[in-house]
Amino acid sequence: MSPALTSSLLLVVAAAQLPQAPTSWTLQGTVAPLGRNRELQPAQKRFQVQFYVLQSSPEAAEVFWLLDEQGRGGWHWSERFGHMTLLPQGRVEGARPALLYQFHGHDYALPLELPWPQLPEEPEPGLQWQAGKLTYHIRRPTGRENKGLWELVAENNYGWQRRWLLEPKSRRVQQVRQRVFMGQGQEHQILMKVGPPGRLDSQAQARLAAGFRVLLALRNRLDRPRWSQAQALSARQIDQVRQALPDLEQALASGPLAPLLRQIRDDLERQTQRTSAVDRLVASLQGRRLPAFSLQGINGASLDRTGLQGQVTVLHFWEYRHAPLKEPYGQVGYLDFLHHRYAKRGAKVYGVAVNRELAVPARRSAAVRSVRKLAQFMNLSYPVLLDDGKLLDQLGDPRRAGAQLPLFVVVGPEGRVIHAHVGFYAVDRTEGLKQLDQIVRRALEQQKRKQP
Repeated sequence: MSPALTSSLLLVVAAAQLPQAPTSWTLQGTVAPLGRNRELQPAQKRFQVQFYVLQSSPEAAEVFWLLDEQGRGGWHWSERFGHMTLLPQGRVEGARPALLYQFHGHDYALPLELPWPQLPEEPEPGLQWQAGKLTYHIRRPTGRENKGLWELVAENNYGWQRRWLLEPKSRRVQQVRQRVFMGQGQEHQILMKVGPPGRLDSQAQARLAAGFRVLLALRNRLDRPRWSQAQALSARQIDQVRQALPDLEQALASGPLAPLLRQIRDDLERQTQRTSAVDRLVASLQGRRLPAFSLQGINGASLDRTGLQGQVTVLHFWEYRHAPLKEPYGQVGYLDFLHHRYAKRGAKVYGVAVNRELAVPARRSAAVRSVRKLAQFMNLSYPVLLDDGKLLDQLGDPRRAGAQLPLFVVVGPEGRVIHAHVGFYAVDRTEGLKQLDQIVRRALEQQKRKQP
């Protein structure tokens, strides 16, 4: 195609093929790696996305979606639904669906391509145009199974990135393929098959709109970061879900959102049991004297029970592994700030790297290297000790209660626990770990008042 013809097509590229309302669309998909010979391997994840187009016009389409995924990880229920508005020139406002995919110990958020691509006003095989950093072209695909269809291909300097199979007359997409890379450049393919749209009657349309409104309002109150990989809710968030449950049960009791209601109920029960067990653990630590222990660490660090006397000590039990790094691992940076702030005032911070492989001679060196790399990567100045799990077991491992590390333990000058906290603290933009900071500051003030 000549440059002039390609340039002219930029003027006739229409809005994305906006879906009509009220309709429902089902998208069935898989994620699979490509082998060395670029052959598709067995699927490692399966998923389904249900789209509900409740309002539409030539200028925009309002779309709600519901995600279900199996294998290789999965989102908390609060990330399994969303709302977006499709606009001209392929623009999308709002949250499009994404998968959570676990690969080699890391979690990847994989946003999904939509089955309504941008097309010229008069598409035909051979047309080519540029949009953003991608070059699009329409061609006739090979293979008997695709006879009579067109293929829209989006590519860049690294090859194809998206492929849509569509019917020429209706322009309805039957299949979408995405090319994604994870880990050390391991190529994967997301394959999605799009079913024919279904019509929604007025009652189903109203019920879905009401249900999604309740869900989205609750998620806004939960105030979780977009694509948060955390499965645990805070006590405040659990209370918010519990308070919203009557409205959820009324809005989601029947129809396609009912399975999500069951997931919310089950999760609320698990979260409640977890927080109750954590509360019991924290209560059991309060005022307790730590058992006799002696820990060695990296860079010559060491600590035993006698070293707790006469000072305020913060013990931060965590994995301290350099890989995989999972948010919010950056909180150790705030802990390092607290260490600098109070070190000269009689408070010490110790990281306690918990890893049962430290007790296995053949694996200990690798475990220590991982701790050392994390400390170097985060430029930590507070000492990091090594625990093969024995000390944490004596105190109470939160993971046995269904929670996760870290466990913060603050020991007063008399050698007794004055504060314990499971999980991450809320971060104050100006004061860092404000709650922990206040605990340490009050303990130091009380110690100073007691001094003659």
